[in-house]
Amino acid sequence: MATATITVQELREPAPGKKKGIIVDTNGDYYYVWPNDLAQYQQGGVYDVSYEASQFRNMTIRNINSSRPSSQPAAAPAPRAAPQSSANGAAAPTGSYYRPTSPEDKLSMFVTAAVKAGIQGGQIQFNDEAIADAIEHAVNGYRNGWAAARASAQQQPAAPPPQRQAPQPAHVGGRAPMDDEIPFAPEWR
Repeated sequence: MATATITVQELREPAPGKKKGIIVDTNGDYYYVWPNDLAQYQQGGVYDVSYEASQFRNMTIRNINSSRPSSQPAAAPAPRAAPQSSANGAAAPTGSYYRPTSPEDKLSMFVTAAVKAGIQGGQIQFNDEAIADAIEHAVNGYRNGWAAARASAQQQPAAPPPQRQAPQPAHVGGRAPMDDEIPFAPEWR
């Protein structure tokens, strides 16, 4: 088992289908660590680690077995870039990696939510045939809705946002709004 003192340059969550996250040190070396242990490391932190090294396809794989904060002073963490916006205009989460939601996942989330709401609302019976029909309708509705939205966006220029109007007071029971007159009721005494 080997030991090293590393300064964390980057932390990476496990890639899809992988079991371990990655710590990249300031020398560019990669250290692999279990996801539940990844939270104990901080970017710019200095750690004494013990690891097992092995070779795979001409690469050195370093699997961390244990670590502790080093007694050496920590280097200043690298400055963080301003959050970039994602494809839908929302700010991307800060951190080392952000994977946008795939179209397949978006469809799956929509269909799941629509069928769940239908079952809970009593509009879909809880049996195989009814659920299969509901899934088919939800998938078609999702695809047709987005196709119509894209076609509409391409044909029409952007409209200005609608003007908001102040709500009008409601006239309840023929009385003027804010009529604070309370009728006398002797049984309330």
